[in-house]
Amino acid sequence: MTSPVNWKPEADKVFCDIKQGLVSTTALALPGYSKPFIQLVNIQQHEAKMRPIAYISSKLVACALPHCIRALIAALMVVEISQLNTTLLMLVNFLQIVY
Repeated sequence: MTSPVNWKPEADKVFCDIKQGLVSTTALALPGYSKPFIQLVNIQQHEAKMRPIAYISSKLVACALPHCIRALIAALMVVEISQLNTTLLMLVNFLQIVY
């Protein structure tokens, strides 16, 4: 992707609505330990093997800061973690294009 993304206010509203829907109580439930768990993992072909795609999960404690500062802090966290694993640099580049 070489062209910049044309992000409009309508897209921001839709994104926020989707995000809110994913974290609402109607989408989430407490685990029932007597039932089986289902885990879905994204995988990708690497040479002769199918391997899980890495992801980063980290808590961002910056609730009182503006959204733009929180986005910068999150990007910094990704860069710091990617220094441990150079393959995550692709994720950083993707975030720069999308955001």
